[in-house]
Amino acid sequence: MPAAKKTAKRPKKKRKKPQTRWAFTDSRKAKFLKLLAETGNISFSAKSIGSGPTTVHRHINEDPDFKALVDEAKEIAADALEAEARRRAVEGVRRGIYYQGERVDTELHFSDRMLEILLKANKPEKFRERFEHTGHLTGTFTDYVIEANKLDKKEGDDNGSQEG
Repeated sequence: MPAAKKTAKRPKKKRKKPQTRWAFTDSRKAKFLKLLAETGNISFSAKSIGSGPTTVHRHINEDPDFKALVDEAKEIAADALEAEARRRAVEGVRRGIYYQGERVDTELHFSDRMLEILLKANKPEKFRERFEHTGHLTGTFTDYVIEANKLDKKEGDDNGSQEG
């Protein structure tokens, strides 16, 4: 009689302990919020503290208080960007003047485009792009496409009957 095969016992699976080393603790949240207020970039801020954007978004979705802090940090970052845009548009930026590869002087350069963007953002009623629509269109886009196709077909039929 052949010897009975021994079946190997599977080792018991150990329950994973929550990771405390990389957990999104209050301290990490504070560092994240500080970086977010400086950069306005969730992915960069999360990676800088050793976390990931998915973890951050999960906490944003699960914790309304944290979401409010994230929104505030993003607003602070946006305000800083707006201040820098205004500085470049109104106060200007010094740029070097070079002659034969050497810097000989500087000039103050103002950004007209940045000024235009700020005006559109802050006074849209006065500085927005204006598009004038004349005529009296009623119906949906699809209605007009169908009508245009009918007219094209009719014109094609008219042209064909005139040739023969």
